[in-house]
Amino acid sequence: MNRQEIGNRLKNAREDCAYSRNRVAAEVGIGTTTLQQWETGTREASIETIGKLADLYSVTPQYLIFGDTDTQTHHAQASDIAAISAAQGISVEEAIDTLKAMIQDTHPKLTEEEAFLLKEFQALDDDQRRMMLRFIIGGFDSLNSGGGNKGIFSSPHAKIEDSFKG
Repeated sequence: MNRQEIGNRLKNAREDCAYSRNRVAAEVGIGTTTLQQWETGTREASIETIGKLADLYSVTPQYLIFGDTDTQTHHAQASDIAAISAAQGISVEEAIDTLKAMIQDTHPKLTEEEAFLLKEFQALDDDQRRMMLRFIIGGFDSLNSGGGNKGIFSSPHAKIEDSFKG
């Protein structure tokens, strides 16, 4: 993990959004010189600020810190976490907790009902899952073909069928 690389990603993300340094500095509550120093790698932003910038730029904190575009597959190495903790003057445990919170913030929270359905669905075997998905798809198709609800529900036929091939 290199300050210059993080700085380049900060600058590229800002420019991708077509935001000026003035706008970003005002929204995050920092000076434009500070932002410029982060973008050039001469100064390091705090983990909390990286989170704010990620939200503003509609990217993940993992992308800004590590360059990851797929947060599902990134596993921070011990050296990454140690570098973050040393740079921020916090313990490794605090750095890990902060990274976990940032990762959780990038994933939508499930409602109680969604969590229940997901847990129950995951407990099914492949045949039971197929049967349940066909039942649900049938419900979507029924709603789409009937009366006033025509077309408001999308049925993920191909995606579901592909998931059971193999």
